[in-house]
Parts: sequence; C-alpha cells; structure tokens
Amino acid sequence: MIETIAFGSLDITFDERVLRPREWTAEQSRWAAELIGPAPSGPVLELCSGAGQIGLLAIATEPRELVCVGLDPVACDFARDNALDAGPADLVEVRQGDLEAVLGPDEMFAVVIADPPWGHSRNRAA
Repeated sequence: MIETIAFGSLDITFDERVLRPREWTAEQSRWAAELIGPAPSGPVLELCSGAGQIGLLAIATEPRELVCVGLDPVACDFARDNALDAGPADLVEVRQGDLEAVLGPDEMFAVVIADPPWGHSRNRAA
C-alpha cells in the first residue's frame, strides 16, 4: 500500500518495499543544508537515497542540483516521483545501479549525503 507522510516541509511517498522515512532523519537533511550553504559550487550527491527524502529536504532549504543514487529500482522510482511532487524535479537526477557503475570517475560533488541501509540484505553473502 502506498503511503504519503510529512517529512519536514515535504510530503514523501513510499510503500512497504522501501525503508519508511524516519522523522529523525530530517535532522540529516537540516545538517546537510547547513553544509550546502557555504560549500563550493557543484551538485549534491545522495548515496543510498531510498525514496530521496533526505536529499530532497536538504535542497528544499538550500537549492542545488541533486544526484540521488540507489540500487533498488522501486526506491529510485519513488525518488523520481517525490522530486516531481516536491517541486525541484528539474534539479534532481536519479541514477539506479551500483555506485561504481553510475558515477563517473571525474564527477565532483560539493556535498555528499550517505545513509546506507542498516538492515540485513537478501543480496548479502551468508
């Protein structure tokens, strides 16, 4: 079942296939926004972006280009949809795949946000 919840000033949509946005992670967005303001020019990179809520809320406060990277295609679809709903879709690029495959060796980012999954992965070797 698809849900939409308030995440800071944004409404974030997700379902049971992705990690539920946790309110305390809005603090990560506020901290990232504080770093974005004085950072050199360049885009923000959000690794393991899930539904995109942390990066989207950060750039809602401090507008910048945002590159969201995730492995799960469902989560990436939610990140794209949430970018459209949040308003800055023209500033957001979502890349689905392994980090090494979707980021170029010469790409540079002003700020990197990383919130890797904390649960067990079904892809992890036993």
